[in-house]
Amino acid sequence: MKKESKQEKLLNNYAEIDLEILPPRLRKNGFDYRLVERTPAVCIYEQSSGGLVVAYEVFKTKIVKHRESMIALKKQFNAQCDESQFLNYKEYKEAFPADEEFGTRAWTYRDLEKAKLAFSRLVKESENDSQQEGSDTQVQSKACGL
Repeated sequence: MKKESKQEKLLNNYAEIDLEILPPRLRKNGFDYRLVERTPAVCIYEQSSGGLVVAYEVFKTKIVKHRESMIALKKQFNAQCDESQFLNYKEYKEAFPADEEFGTRAWTYRDLEKAKLAFSRLVKESENDSQQEGSDTQVQSKACGL
């Protein structure tokens, strides 16, 4: 039986968690990004520079602790931290891929159609992972004679 990862648990409860989602537009590493398409588990962002489309980035959504890490960071620099000031922060946030995550949870494509094919493949994988969790339980029960 496959054990559900923390990410899978968070994605399966996507609508219920206190979550800051990725914005439709953002700037990172000198590039502008615009959301093209997304599901809770997968995103496509158009990457541009100077108004010209450079590439498309397709990635699996990653949910990280936000409020807790902001409190720890503040305490690191100021021992007199009042945790109530962090109540405006969401408990979790979606994280844009770090450079070192490309090739494992994020991929770059120059062509939108190829990016959309990769997006569709990742969406199907995420749906299969969710369905697999339920069928693993059934298979294990049958194997145990239940």
